[in-house]
Amino acid sequence: MDVSIFHDFDEYTASVQDVDHDMALHRMVRRLWRIWHLDIDGVHIQQGCQGSGDITQGQAKTAGYFLYLPLKHAEIQRANGVALDANTIAILEPGCEFCLSSNLDHQWCSVFIPTDQLVGILPVLAPSPARCRVVRLPDQAWNRYRDLIRGILRAAEIHDQALTAPGGQSALRHLLSLSSRVIQLGASSNKSPKGRPPVTRAEIVRRTTAVVEANLNRSLSVGDMASACGVSERTLRNVFMDYYQVAPLRYFQLQKLHQIHRALRAAEPRGVTVSAVLAQHGEYEFGRFAQRYRAVFGELPSETLATPTSDVSLLSPDHIRDGQCQPLLHY
Repeated sequence: MDVSIFHDFDEYTASVQDVDHDMALHRMVRRLWRIWHLDIDGVHIQQGCQGSGDITQGQAKTAGYFLYLPLKHAEIQRANGVALDANTIAILEPGCEFCLSSNLDHQWCSVFIPTDQLVGILPVLAPSPARCRVVRLPDQAWNRYRDLIRGILRAAEIHDQALTAPGGQSALRHLLSLSSRVIQLGASSNKSPKGRPPVTRAEIVRRTTAVVEANLNRSLSVGDMASACGVSERTLRNVFMDYYQVAPLRYFQLQKLHQIHRALRAAEPRGVTVSAVLAQHGEYEFGRFAQRYRAVFGELPSETLATPTSDVSLLSPDHIRDGQCQPLLHY
């Protein structure tokens, strides 16, 4: 099992696997992110510990199912606008578009299962558009699934070869069986969110994000976004609060902040100034921008420009027994 500790959000973002995604900081609590990776015959388990709220959106890979379990602070996490809690699992079906959001530091776990691993275990499901579906399990079923993942992680931490033994292979078969039941439960849940507007929420999000991406170097108002989507400003605000837990204008600001953050990190400090980078991105109120930037990244733009990319700490299980770096599922 591999463990990585990051003090840089972009490096943490790049370490998350099994989905094609973009991540944007929402609110930083601690400049610390950790992730655990465990691969068992193609089945991949991840656990993330994030010192910030964030917006993660993208598309699930077409080769398998991605099951997302909210852990610490589950109640502040959402999947495609659906509020999660301690007994829910978000199922990202192969190829579906998704958005996972949180507004505080949190922890999560995911299980990625290649479709070919489910042949003969998962019944043939009726054809339907790929979706991100949220299911809520009874306490007993949730505890059983969580405890199985906990046991697998603990076994891998104790001995690298534990999961290749007969007992480990039995645990893998059990994980595939339980995951199949969760996927079937999600497939049978086709309820649409209440209060859906004539234009679907997914389409509103898709249109708005396209408008945002096309206008990151200039100003954009809520009215501009609403007009481009063909909905009222009120509808747009409601959809964004459901999906991203931020208002549309705040979402636009976050995307612009991250674009400038990437530009500053890529720039040569001796050959460029902060003001020049900001001007290239349509920002001229340097003082107010610096305040917004620091609130998200915990540093001023000038500090980002002057600081080289930090190193990633790669730890073995033997180095995480101090209690501060243990996965939540081990408790």
